[in-house]
Amino acid sequence: MTIKSRSPRETAAVAGILAKEILKHKKRDGAFTVGLMGNLGSGKTTFIQGFARALGLKRKITSPTFLIIRSYKLQTKTYKLFYHIDAYRIKKPGDLEILGFKNI
Repeated sequence: MTIKSRSPRETAAVAGILAKEILKHKKRDGAFTVGLMGNLGSGKTTFIQGFARALGLKRKITSPTFLIIRSYKLQTKTYKLFYHIDAYRIKKPGDLEILGFKNI
């Protein structure tokens, strides 16, 4: 599916709709993953901010470019944690394993 956004506000709104739809469904075993790809400045962090806000997060969400992974506690019945992973600097899968990605 491709959705073209015309503004940061629209990007965040679309992300919020997706997050709310995900919360409607029963939790499966494991995690629910949403992957985003795009150039620097393409709106990935804006999308994540709208997504996180719809999950009930009040904290400011910033890109974890240098930390690679940030985790946030959720107050939902379906999911307990929200992970924001920026794999921009990841060169090989083993790099994520070192950071505990399998546990996530």
